[in-house]
Amino acid sequence: MSEVTERSAEAVISVMPETREGVELLRRRLALFWGTVGVVCAIAFVPTQLLGVLSLGKSVASGLIHPGTLVQLASLVVVAGIWYWCRYRRPTRSVLETLDAVAVVEFCGGGAFMTYAAPGAAMPALDLGGRASTAVSPGLLAVVVILTLRAALIPSTPRRTVLVSLLGVLPLAVAAILIEREDGSPAAVTTLAMTLIFAVLVVPFPTIISAVIYRLQRQVDEAKQLGQYTLEAKIGEGGMGVVYRARHALLRRPTAIKLLPPERAGAEALSRFQREVQQTSRLSHPNTVAIYDFGTTASGIFYYAMEYLDGVSLQELVDHDGPQPAGRVAHILRQACGALAEAHAAGLVHRDIKPANLHLCSRGGVADHVKVLDFGLVKDVSAARAEPSLTSAGSLLGTPLYLAPEAISDGDAVDGRADLYALGAVGYFLLTGSAPFPGKTLVEVCSQHLHIVPEPPSSRLGREVPEALEALVLRCLEKAPSARPGSARELGRALDLLVATYGWTEDDAEGWWQQRGRAVLELIERERGDSGIDTGESTVAVDFESRAPA
Repeated sequence: MSEVTERSAEAVISVMPETREGVELLRRRLALFWGTVGVVCAIAFVPTQLLGVLSLGKSVASGLIHPGTLVQLASLVVVAGIWYWCRYRRPTRSVLETLDAVAVVEFCGGGAFMTYAAPGAAMPALDLGGRASTAVSPGLLAVVVILTLRAALIPSTPRRTVLVSLLGVLPLAVAAILIEREDGSPAAVTTLAMTLIFAVLVVPFPTIISAVIYRLQRQVDEAKQLGQYTLEAKIGEGGMGVVYRARHALLRRPTAIKLLPPERAGAEALSRFQREVQQTSRLSHPNTVAIYDFGTTASGIFYYAMEYLDGVSLQELVDHDGPQPAGRVAHILRQACGALAEAHAAGLVHRDIKPANLHLCSRGGVADHVKVLDFGLVKDVSAARAEPSLTSAGSLLGTPLYLAPEAISDGDAVDGRADLYALGAVGYFLLTGSAPFPGKTLVEVCSQHLHIVPEPPSSRLGREVPEALEALVLRCLEKAPSARPGSARELGRALDLLVATYGWTEDDAEGWWQQRGRAVLELIERERGDSGIDTGESTVAVDFESRAPA
C-alpha cells in the first residue's frame, strides 16, 4: 500500500502543478531532462566534429570556428545553465513552464541552424536526396529524441505537449525549406516534402506519451482520493501507519492524513488503529495533536485526518542542533506533562513517548509549542477490565530506548508512571544528545533499563547541568515506579519552578528559530528529499511467548 500511495501522491503532484510539491516535481524533472540532454550532447560533440573535419577536409581549428560549431557550443552552455538553474535554484511555476517551452524551442532552433550552416558534414553516407537529405536527417532524428524524452520525463498536459512539439519542429522545417531553395534539385524537393511530412508525424508521438501518462495519473489520483482529502506528500511512517500531508477540497487549513496500509490491516492492527483515533479524539489539551476527521475509503483503507504540524520533532532537533539548554529542556518537558496529565486523567497511558513523537512547532504565534503525537500504542487502563486487551501476554510494546522497566518485565501492569519514565529519558536525550542506555542490541538495552543506574547527564556531557533539573530527570528514570514523581501534574509543577529558575522566554524561542531554526529546517527538508523520511527510533512489538521453545 505504501508504494501505491506514494505513486498516488506523485500522481496528484504531477497533475496539480500549482501545489508546492507540483512545482518541486517539475523543477526536478526539468533538471533531469536537461542534464541528460547536456551529457549526451557533450559526449556527441567530439565525434561529430571529427567526422565533419574528415568529410570536409578542413583543419580542426577551422572546424571549431565554423558557425554551426559555435552554435553547438553555445547550446551546450545554455543547457548547462538551464540544468544549474533548475537543480540549485527555486524558480516559480510560471518561470519553470516558460523555461520548459522556450528551452525546447531554442535547442531545436540551434539544431536547425547547425543543419543549415553545416550541410553534408554530419552524415555524408546518406546521400539520398542531395544536400537536403544529408543535412536534415540527423536534425530530424535529434528533434524526435528531444521531444519524446521531454514527454516521458516532464509532467505536461497533452495540449501543452502538442504546442511545444509543434514549436520544436518548426525551426527544422524552416531550415529544410531554405536548404531546398538553395539546392533546387528535384531530389531536394522530394526530400523536403518527406521532411515536412515526417516533421508533422513527429508531433503525435510525444503527445500520445503525455496523454497516456496524464490519464494514468488521473486514474490513480481518483482511485486514492480519501473523501474530501487529496494526498500530497509522504511525511512520516511508524509502526501503526503512514502519514501524508494532504489538502481538503474546501478548507484551507493544512492537514495530515494517517492511514493503515492493507498489509498491516490485520484484525488486531485495525482494532488498535481505530482505538487510536477514538482515544486521541477524546483529548483536547493544546499540547496534544488534534483529530479532525476519520473514515474508510471505498477500498477499505482506514484513515484519519489531524492537524498538520510545521517545525521539527525532538529527534530531529537534537540530531541537527545538538544538546539543548536547560531552560529549553524544562520548557519542553513541562508542556508534554500537560498533555500527559489530561491523558492519564482519562485513563490513557501513551506507552510510546519518545523524541520522534514529541513535535516542536509554532502555534498561535508562539514558538516552541510542543505537540504529543502517535497514540497508536495507547492503553486505556480505565477500560482494561471491560474490554479485551490488544496486547498479548508476554509481549513488549514501545521503543526500546525509552521503555520503562515495568513495560519490559510486565507490560500489562504499566500505568502513567511508565510515560514519566519515558519522558525522563527524553529529557536525558535533550540534555546530552543521547539516550540513557544506548545499547547495541534489544536485549542489551532492555537489560540496562532493568538493572543499570543511568549515568548523570553532567557526566555524560563532561560539563555541568543544573543540579535540580538533573536530579528531576534521574528521578523520572528510577527503576521502581513508586520512586518517580507520582503523576504528570506533580512532575509539571516541579518543571514550572525550573522553567522560572533557568528561563526560556518567548524571545529566546523566537531568537532560536530566526537564527538557527531556518537552517535546521532546510537541512531536514533536504535530507527528506534525498533519502526519505526520518522517523527516529523504531517502535517494536515483540511477542516473547511465541518465540519461546516448545
